[in-house]
Amino acid sequence: VELTTCKLLDKRINDIYNHFKSENLSGIEEIMIRVTKSQIMLKITSQKDFDKTNLINKFNIDSIYLNKKLIHGNAYITEELNNIKYTIYPNAFFQVNTQNMKIMYDLVKQYAGKANNLLDLYCGTGTIGQIAAPNAKKVVGLELIEEAVEAAKENAKLNGLNNCEFI
Repeated sequence: VELTTCKLLDKRINDIYNHFKSENLSGIEEIMIRVTKSQIMLKITSQKDFDKTNLINKFNIDSIYLNKKLIHGNAYITEELNNIKYTIYPNAFFQVNTQNMKIMYDLVKQYAGKANNLLDLYCGTGTIGQIAAPNAKKVVGLELIEEAVEAAKENAKLNGLNNCEFI
């Protein structure tokens, strides 16, 4: 079954996906599309070149990585959720559906309540730990991807959360 729209995804992701489907995809191995409320990042692995200018102009792309190299825009995109700002790099985990993410993370914060210490396993960019941080004495986030750990540290600093440690 071929799909043109996924109702769970942001419309911009579906539009970009369909744009690539209409092109000759030979040589393109992977396309990752990330969106925030106001920005779009693409991470593409490809053996061939493609029309970047048309893509940038048509979809207002903020950041493009081609074969792990930044070829357009900023190294990261940003999102704000529950008054906490996040920088999102191409290899750091960040929930795709931010509308559902807000609902889930509000529940996590509620269930965590007031705590001395919180452990945020597989923390990615530190979203859950940082949302719960105002109600905790200390938050420790553990993550395997170094780029995500650096983003989590940067995000905690950006948000003035001095009780967070990411390793």
